[in-house]
Amino acid sequence: MPIKRIDVKRKRYQEAKEFMNIICNHIDKLGPFNYDHPCYHQPCLEAIRQDAYEVVDEILSRSPGLLRGREYSFIKLAASNRADKIYNLIYHLNVRMDEYRRYEDNDENNILHMVGKLAPQHILSHTTGAALQLQRELQWFQEVEKLMLPKDLVSYNANMETPQMVFSNQHAALVKEGEQWMKTTSESCSITAALIVTIVFAAAITVPGGNVQETGIPLFRKEIAFIIFAVCDAISLFSAASALLVFLSILTTRFAEMDFLVSLPRRLIIGLCALFLSTASMMVAFSAILFLVFCDQRPWMLAPIGGLTCMPIAVIVTLQLPLLVDLFKSTYIPIFVTYSDDPQVPCYFIFGDSLVDCGNNNPLDSGWKANYPPYGIDFTKGPTGRFCNGRTTADLIGEYLGFDEFIPPYATATDKQISKGVNYASGGCGIRKETGSHNGGRLSLDIQLNNHNSTISRIATIYKNTTFLKECIYLVNIGSNDYINNYFMPEHYKSRHVYTEDQFAKVLMKEYSQQLMSLYKLGGRKVALFGLTQMGCTPYMVNKFGTNGKQCVESVNDAVNLFNAMFKPLVDKLNNNIADARFTYINTSGILYPQGEVGMRTPPCCKLGGDWPCAPNSDPCAIRALSIFFDALHPAEVSNIAMAARAYKALLPTDTYPHDIKHLTTLSLNKTT
Repeated sequence: MPIKRIDVKRKRYQEAKEFMNIICNHIDKLGPFNYDHPCYHQPCLEAIRQDAYEVVDEILSRSPGLLRGREYSFIKLAASNRADKIYNLIYHLNVRMDEYRRYEDNDENNILHMVGKLAPQHILSHTTGAALQLQRELQWFQEVEKLMLPKDLVSYNANMETPQMVFSNQHAALVKEGEQWMKTTSESCSITAALIVTIVFAAAITVPGGNVQETGIPLFRKEIAFIIFAVCDAISLFSAASALLVFLSILTTRFAEMDFLVSLPRRLIIGLCALFLSTASMMVAFSAILFLVFCDQRPWMLAPIGGLTCMPIAVIVTLQLPLLVDLFKSTYIPIFVTYSDDPQVPCYFIFGDSLVDCGNNNPLDSGWKANYPPYGIDFTKGPTGRFCNGRTTADLIGEYLGFDEFIPPYATATDKQISKGVNYASGGCGIRKETGSHNGGRLSLDIQLNNHNSTISRIATIYKNTTFLKECIYLVNIGSNDYINNYFMPEHYKSRHVYTEDQFAKVLMKEYSQQLMSLYKLGGRKVALFGLTQMGCTPYMVNKFGTNGKQCVESVNDAVNLFNAMFKPLVDKLNNNIADARFTYINTSGILYPQGEVGMRTPPCCKLGGDWPCAPNSDPCAIRALSIFFDALHPAEVSNIAMAARAYKALLPTDTYPHDIKHLTTLSLNKTT
């Protein structure tokens, strides 16, 4: 029957997952809300309340932008309902703690005040016993406490209470209940231990069979059964005495809050284990002497004696083992995931244009700059040269890879920083050397590769070793400007007069493949190539060419798709011809515009100061989490979150080819001589 019930539950679980996938697929078809689908919000909140990890994981993988702007409400809900799996999931998604720990509710409670409040009764009831309930509450409080700033630990709410004061006041009754539970359990077990000590001590001094009168040596000392009796009786006596002392130490403790975290549960575990051992040893000792004295060495009597011996052992194990298991799991198996401090790869190098630029254009005489407000309004360091309100796709992937700091720009990278990676990306640049030249200085991909060569020389000089570079991740996101600021700008460039759209795509891909071979010769072995987005859907291209009643400029998207179609053959060719390297393609258009759907025509979040950039010091839109584009060309952070999430861990088989970045980090490459 138990096995049948397990099969039924497993079947129901699989049916529920299939049903969830069907619902999510239908929701995804309701509209192109790739970043923050409104239909997912309430189900996600309810799933957090229920600690339904699989549901939340599925929703966030389909709509990563759902987190943006709601971190505090999600974390608060997970903490209030003690949803540890959801808390671990959100923490793993690299939501920065400083984005929500500063928030306070109407009573000036920060997140630690919230966790200090007593969990609802239906949540507490999931844990056995008041002592273990209090232990779980302490574990939650300490986990969130580690992530708070020192000043937040002693901050007062509207009732003039610190988080610790809130915890103590809210859990005072639970401490009393835990104390009573501990005392009752210890008293019961200590009585049992005392009885065992009395019995086995009496058996030890009253030796079965008697002694030799002259020497006092037991008559049965050479019998195997007697030796078993003696050993087991001694084990039972010592373990029962130890258990008795442990239970007495519990009864005489002060029962402070923190004692329930490790000290008291650990003592109870030791006491119960010693009690189990003494009980089992006592029964074996009794069975051995029973066989020796009354069974006249008949082997067949071992079976009934063994069966009778197992009965009391089975009873105590059946009744007390679940408590012991709960104590062990609650004390020594952490509910919060501890992630390694080391990144998944030794270093991370970034090549590309303004989609991943982090400030390399700042020192240049260039119109391709974003080192002024409102750019960086949601970035921890403010305006840095990122063409975004917050983090770029490259920044977010760096967080997924486990890097604590953002990869520095080549323009300012120090000797200490370069071993972890460098960002060479430059706004306005392209695969072709002339791309973007009409608007001033920029660093083409060829120049970026030369800069990387210089970095390798610096690393070799400083660290005397460059072999680790073969294990690094190399991200390349470039090509958009070759269309926007080259091919579709015939007033400045000749490419459109010389090439058809198909010819230009082939010429561009040929030059790109040569540059990727140069990257390979410079040590690049794990390379992620980002395809181009549907640039005909950007506000800039829509305003420039018009759409003839369509959502996007279809002629621009058609030209871009010719180039994107060449990525998979390029990746196959490189992987087949180069045994010790792996290239992978990130299907940008497929991720942001699934099944060929075009994006919603949304205006830029910021006020424009020209054709595409934000006007300096202008006020951007208030709810940036709902904006696809920050300026007329560049995506807002919420779009980058969606892109990075599925580039790192693919949701659909069409997202990446042949691997996502997470898989790319784990690949073992063949070594060539």
